[in-house]
Amino acid sequence: MTQTTVLIAESDSRWVEWARASRKPQHELILVVQHIEESQSVFFSRVKERLERLAQHAGQLCRVVLIGGSRWDGPALAARAQMIRGILARYARRALPPQLLLDAGATQGPSLIGMRAIAAAFDEGVASRSTHPRVVFGPLSTNLQAA
Repeated sequence: MTQTTVLIAESDSRWVEWARASRKPQHELILVVQHIEESQSVFFSRVKERLERLAQHAGQLCRVVLIGGSRWDGPALAARAQMIRGILARYARRALPPQLLLDAGATQGPSLIGMRAIAAAFDEGVASRSTHPRVVFGPLSTNLQAA
């Protein structure tokens, strides 16, 4: 059975490294990239539609990676949290839910604080340990192997 990774990349995020690191034999990679002029809500609606189509596919979704862009204001954080909530809700009842990784980028600062805050909020509200989001710092091989 083919395993699938979905990379959800906000505009101006660093997704190329994830794409390179995620390519493996017998592994499908789906990349959904936000257009520069696309709003967060339109982008996340497009992500939702793509995940719905994927749910009908025969392969197994093993990993979803949200790669944050440079926006870290309140509306951007709220939109990310809403999308993550939707992803977790969609797969929470499955026997093998996909792992959700939140890439805060390689630098310290607001992006890291924002992703950690989102992950902490979901840590408190999700019962199953396997569905908790995990904050990572770029597509290091250790991140992909641990996932």
